[in-house]
Amino acid sequence: MPKSKESLKKIYTKAVERLRASEPNMEEKMKYYRELDCKDWSNNDFFDVMARAVFTGIRDKTIEKRWPAITEVFSKFNVNKVVKYTEKDVQRLMKNQEVIKHEGRIRATISNARKMEDIAKQYGSFLNYVDSFQKSDDLVSDLQEQFDYIGEVNVYEFLTQIGKPFIKPDRQIRKVFLKLGLINEKATPEEIVQIGKDMAKAVNEKPAVVDWVLWTYGKLGA
Repeated sequence: MPKSKESLKKIYTKAVERLRASEPNMEEKMKYYRELDCKDWSNNDFFDVMARAVFTGIRDKTIEKRWPAITEVFSKFNVNKVVKYTEKDVQRLMKNQEVIKHEGRIRATISNARKMEDIAKQYGSFLNYVDSFQKSDDLVSDLQEQFDYIGEVNVYEFLTQIGKPFIKPDRQIRKVFLKLGLINEKATPEEIVQIGKDMAKAVNEKPAVVDWVLWTYGKLGA
């Protein structure tokens, strides 16, 4: 159900106005996403964001509460250290009461460190790999093929958080779009992403900024 540029602009403006009254750090957050650029990132920086994407789908409050512990047990997302993790480390993490004990995601994080290391060796750095794709959609497909637990929602979480022109079509954004009449129940992640891009274009903002605004707006119960 396509919406006009003016309709999308009106929806976004309403969300921003509501956030101004409830989010004291709103301008700081929006500035962060406007300036987000991974051009100076290390392999570890990318691994940090990818690990976070792997855990997407678990309740956000749970992730926020457990993330400091997860960061520590994964050696602060040092790729060179995590690639050396063994089965003994998997079992050690599964016994840790402070982390999210999801074996599939824990194993995926370790596996992804190894795959990231291989890609970095092949391309010179993980950043070079990201920059090697002329089309963003090709990068989407390759990330899903190369890495574990980077599915059709997680991949957009990753790309949004490295500053690529996407929004993440997670449950929160889907709920907001449904309530605003922008999509129907059968909308695909790709359709949701496209609406986010259209809205960003309508208001002359980066998709990552629109993503943060809509996601935070939804958190308020919009």
